[in-house]
Amino acid sequence: MKQIIITLILTISVLNGYSQLSGSYTIGGTNPDYASITLAVSDLTTNGVSGPVTFLIRDGIYNQQVSIGTIAGASSANPVLFTSESGDSTAVTWTFTPGSSANYTCRLYGCDYVTLDGLTIRAIGASYARPIDIENGSTYTTIRNCVIEAPLTTNTNQNQSAIYEGSGTNSYTLIENNIISNGSYGVYFDGGTGLEIRNNFFEDQYYMGISVDNCPEVKITGNEILATNSHSSYQAIHAEYCDNQIEIVANKIDLQTGYYGLYLYYCEANLSNSGLIANNFISVGGSSGTGIG
Repeated sequence: MKQIIITLILTISVLNGYSQLSGSYTIGGTNPDYASITLAVSDLTTNGVSGPVTFLIRDGIYNQQVSIGTIAGASSANPVLFTSESGDSTAVTWTFTPGSSANYTCRLYGCDYVTLDGLTIRAIGASYARPIDIENGSTYTTIRNCVIEAPLTTNTNQNQSAIYEGSGTNSYTLIENNIISNGSYGVYFDGGTGLEIRNNFFEDQYYMGISVDNCPEVKITGNEILATNSHSSYQAIHAEYCDNQIEIVANKIDLQTGYYGLYLYYCEANLSNSGLIANNFISVGGSSGTGIG
């Protein structure tokens, strides 16, 4: 009798040998989980998440340009938080000097449910200096309790906006309780639904404090805007083609050299989707003829 021997060869493919992130991780300082923000974000976007993730950034200066892309598994149940471990927003400084081809210190690029909390985020540059850039369909972004610093400038373009929203449909962005300093614009958004800008302090933007175009139902509430030396066409709040249930409520605007407090252009509504502009306090200084509340 002849024996027949059959040999089976199994091929095993390992698609990803690393675990998804879940829980808290430290960045910087002594014996951290990650030595830099760059390394932490690389793991985050490569491996994704399987639960809520918190990155605790230790006190120090981080001279890094970081783009946060798509994060597999991120959701309302599994959000991603970057925050100061000490709770002091002035003790963690994330800074960079951008260029024309990559104009940002921190870019949110097609990511969802990411929060930046309690950090100083700064950009330095004579022509290109956006601390935060939101692009490529990012959703549910939150920027809170931060110090956002662009350089002092006399430019009127968007290249030195402190918080800039660019291409893609970027929706449900919340900007709250921040100090937003300098730059050509404090916040510049062109498109996107669900935008809320509330309880921030804006100081010394050269051209516009808040500029929102094509943002239906935008809510701008409880902000303080101070302009001391601005462009001759400065606008503290500019809203253009922002239709339906927009809210511009309880903002305090102090224009020490005049110009425009609140500027609305083609913001339309109807009886069932009416907007609300109420309880704003606007002080306009400067010489005669240059101040429009």
